[in-house]
Amino acid sequence: MCFFGRPARGFTLIELLVAMSVLGLLVFLALPSYRTWIQNTHIRTMSDALLNGLQLARAEAVKRNGLVTFTLNGSDWTVTDPSGTTIQSRQGSEGSSNAVVTVTPAGTTAVGFNGLGRSTVGSVVSFNVTNPTGGTCQTDGGTMRCLRVEVQIGGQVRMCDPKLAATDPMGC
Repeated sequence: MCFFGRPARGFTLIELLVAMSVLGLLVFLALPSYRTWIQNTHIRTMSDALLNGLQLARAEAVKRNGLVTFTLNGSDWTVTDPSGTTIQSRQGSEGSSNAVVTVTPAGTTAVGFNGLGRSTVGSVVSFNVTNPTGGTCQTDGGTMRCLRVEVQIGGQVRMCDPKLAATDPMGC
């Protein structure tokens, strides 16, 4: 529309309402995927933290040629030497507040590594990371990508996906 020979600037009310409606629809459609992505990110962050803590404990044990212990308390962990001195610790609320860790065998809260980097537990220890507030894992038909961090008897520490076949390098 032109008044006094100048072209009109801006948007009409109809154009603005159409643009807002399209934007609202796109946000509405993307929200479930965004929630799943956030929940999966929390699981991945916690799994990475556990993996890094266990690898640190193993490396410190080899470096010091002595026992170093990784202790899990809920979703918090601490790496200590035999005198009880903390080498490093992490709070579970750091980037992964919704992630939950369950340990197999049940009741295992600490994994020690000797000077050769071997686990002192005597069996495979699995740290299963899930997020109960986000739904169910893909292995149970859900949308979350739950992960597992395993410590083998020989001391090898690895992260794997329980959904994948055991023959897959990333599978458990």
